[in-house]
Amino acid sequence: MKQQLAGIKTIQYEVTTGKGSATIAGQEYATLSATATYASISMTQEYYIRIQDGRVVSFIITFTSDTTDKKDALLSAFTEYGK
Repeated sequence: MKQQLAGIKTIQYEVTTGKGSATIAGQEYATLSATATYASISMTQEYYIRIQDGRVVSFIITFTSDTTDKKDALLSAFTEYGK
């Protein structure tokens, strides 16, 4: 992921948190965070990925410093599959 972000020329990315982890709805995800700057607008992107039953489950959340609470609310709204 870091290499792909470095290759993007239209948006300036800076990886702010390397490989980390997070538990969401009882599942463990590998994470990476980056700051994206485009046309003087700064955003944070958080990348989440895990493997389940031989398949990749992945999503990205993009937010700004004034919408962090909405990102947190979104993540806390996830529930375990089938429950």
